Amino acid sequence: MSPSYRVEQVAVAGGSLTVAQWGSRGPVVLALHGITASHREFAALADALGDDVRLIAPDLRGRGRSNHIPGPWGMRAHAADMVAALDHLDVARADVLLGHSMGGFIAAVLAADHPARCGAVLLVDGGLHFMPSLPLHRLPFGDWLIGKLVQRILGPALTRLEMTFASPAAYRAYWRDHPAL
Repeated sequence: MSPSYRVEQVAVAGGSLTVAQWGSRGPVVLALHGITASHREFAALADALGDDVRLIAPDLRGRGRSNHIPGPWGMRAHAADMVAALDHLDVARADVLLGHSMGGFIAAVLAADHPARCGAVLLVDGGLHFMPSLPLHRLPFGDWLIGKLVQRILGPALTRLEMTFASPAAYRAYWRDHPAL
């Protein structure tokens, strides 16, 4: 049997964040998705964990049902959103903080800036490596610098994430001639 599933809105700077929860008791897992995903990335995990784990998975700013929140969407803003979500849900501390891809970077910032709010940290496919001895995100312009580094390294792939299409037909036409398909 699938665990209970519910979605609610959490007030954050600039709007409201959509936060999904599966399960209702047991350890709390805060799961943060990758840059092109949404909270639905964790549906299969929720099914595997069942009702004995409370899995909390937000749609990050600019993604899923939280796509209406205006930028900037730096790691600090995402980490602040996670603190707001935990507060709203009356969770003093997530037993496990799970971050996949970009969610891993957010998890790292959250764990560094708010260590009392998370227990174990699990980072899955975190992507680019930033030297821990050089905490760029703590500089006043750190989020901007990290954004520039990511843009420089990921280039066209990141640009595609910002594309919009006039219609479903235009979307299909764009991908029709892609060499990987």
